[in-house]
Amino acid sequence: MPVYVINGHRVWFSHIPKTAGSSIHAALGALASEVDLHDDTWTRYWRRGGGWRDPDRRSSPQHMTWREAQDRLGPALPALRFAVCRDPVARLQSEFKYQAQRSRARRRITRFGFPAWLRMSLAAARHDPSYMDNHFRPQVEFFDDSFRVFPLEQGLGAVFDWIGHETGARVPTDIPVLKKSTQPAIRLASSDIALIEARYGADFRALGYPASAAEAAPEIAGTLLQRAAGRMLARLYASGNL
Repeated sequence: MPVYVINGHRVWFSHIPKTAGSSIHAALGALASEVDLHDDTWTRYWRRGGGWRDPDRRSSPQHMTWREAQDRLGPALPALRFAVCRDPVARLQSEFKYQAQRSRARRRITRFGFPAWLRMSLAAARHDPSYMDNHFRPQVEFFDDSFRVFPLEQGLGAVFDWIGHETGARVPTDIPVLKKSTQPAIRLASSDIALIEARYGADFRALGYPASAAEAAPEIAGTLLQRAAGRMLARLYASGNL
């Protein structure tokens, strides 16, 4: 959740993972005279240290949830607040492609294929919600009714038009896309979609994305082995080894 000082205005960006946050951060950073609560070295030092540097802060500052931000900053929170949301199915597909280009250990997990990766990852996130730096958190945990929320599917132009209007800054009209995946398209089974819709039901309801699954998700997602693997992945992540 970086904070940017733009034309004397403090702007709070709730960076929901896999919603073009890196592209937005780069553009806002170019406009801002000051940037706070963004730490590009967090993952590197977290790994070297063998886990979290602060047990009470289990995510990077840029990926804090709204509750974490309130606990950390209290009344010092900026009045201008926004977030960008994304269809939950597309967000999970983007996460898979992202992990397939990361460290060797993370690439190996994606080689099981999207269905197994999804079930293991969701099991890990149930065991530890901060798994993968909050990348599997429901989007509704990153904002409340005080935020202006923009759908990624409508482009980033509306985001920067709003920032320009609120701050008086001359905003860019062309936002470069960063971290664009080169991975092939993912073919989803109806059971995968049903599982995502069940796990992220609050996002579908709050953000207005239509559910499309033709079947109900099982009460217990994944095989016993996949759920056990998810718990193991959560422990590996927490120790800085994933």
